[in-house]
Amino acid sequence: MQTSSSEPIDSNITSGENKSFWSQSSAPIIFEKLQQNIDTDILIIGGGIAGLTTAYCLAKAGRKVVLVEDGYLGSGETGRTTAHITCALDDRYFELEKIFGEEKATLAANSHTSAINWIAN
Repeated sequence: MQTSSSEPIDSNITSGENKSFWSQSSAPIIFEKLQQNIDTDILIIGGGIAGLTTAYCLAKAGRKVVLVEDGYLGSGETGRTTAHITCALDDRYFELEKIFGEEKATLAANSHTSAINWIAN
C-alpha cells in the first residue's frame, strides 16, 4: 500500500522519492554549512554532476571556486540517474534537422560526441 505524505522519505534528498543504487551503496559526502562570509572568484549553486564538473574544471584552471548545495552532493536529480552517457537525444536528430536544419542538427550531434570523448579522457 502506498501512502502520501508531505514529509520527504529522506530529508537529505532534495529531488524525487526514489533512492538510486548510488545513494544506497555509498555514504553521502557532507560538508559543514557555511558559518561566515567567504571570498571566492566563482560561486556555483548545485552539487550535481553539472555543478561538480564545472567546479572541477574551474578549480583545475586555477580559479577559486565555492560550491553550495542544499542537501548533500548528488542529492538531487544526479543521484537518481543511471549514469549512462549517450549521444541519443529524446528528440531524434531527423526531427532536429526538420526544425533547425542539417548544420545545426549536426552541431548538436557533434557536441554530444565531443562531451562523451571529454568525459572518457
